[in-house]
Amino acid sequence: MRPGSLTNHPGTGKVKVADDLEHKQISREDVASAIIASLENDQTIGKALDLVGKVTPIEEALRTL
Repeated sequence: MRPGSLTNHPGTGKVKVADDLEHKQISREDVASAIIASLENDQTIGKALDLVGKVTPIEEALRTL
């Protein structure tokens, strides 16, 4: 995971994930949630993903990889 600028705002449970995203913000809580979800998703194995906040529910975003 390559998160954008980290904030202390409460998480939204939504992220945008892709191979190459422009730099935006994301809450630390959403990064932690995305890391946990990625450990349970085989589609994330061996991938480096940019991660920014507030677009798609985390598990749905990771399923679309």
